[in-house]
Amino acid sequence: MSVRQAIPQAPPKAPVTHARPRRRGGWRYAGTVALFLLPSLVPLTLYTLIPMVGSFWTSLHEWDLITEMRWVGLGNYIELVGDPDTRAAFLHTLYFIAGYLPLVYLGGLGLAVLLNRAMPARGLLRGVYFLPVITSWVVVALMWKWLLNPASGIVNWALGLVGVSGPAGGPTPTGRCRRSSSPRPGRTWAS
Repeated sequence: MSVRQAIPQAPPKAPVTHARPRRRGGWRYAGTVALFLLPSLVPLTLYTLIPMVGSFWTSLHEWDLITEMRWVGLGNYIELVGDPDTRAAFLHTLYFIAGYLPLVYLGGLGLAVLLNRAMPARGLLRGVYFLPVITSWVVVALMWKWLLNPASGIVNWALGLVGVSGPAGGPTPTGRCRRSSSPRPGRTWAS
């Protein structure tokens, strides 16, 4: 008997394969996930997706709710894009957003950092900062209407004290309203 035969040999190793890890249950797992998502999918479909599709379908027709619907295709959208009032409304919306979002995000971040520091009357300032959350929107709208009233508002009165005449409030000869930015302070304050 040779020495080579006396030493036990290890069994040959099986080749290494890199198979994908098996998913937990495959179709069964997907069915369980779908079962848990179903309660939220039903109202989403009924109250969001179906009305969106219905609104789009209706927008492709001319309809006054009394007579039969008449197919106009994209004609309503073409008319909408060509309307100067639509462009003006779109520009007013962009103007509002450009003034509103920076005030809300940067102003909110600045106030949060400021109110996080130790300072006198910090509790009172935090309460004033939180006040819009608990105040009714009707009260907020009436307050800003009173503050920005062109004839008797406190803002115009304060501006008059320093020699600045307030706006008349109505549209200018070009048709542009001078109070186009007046919702911005109220909406920013309430955010």
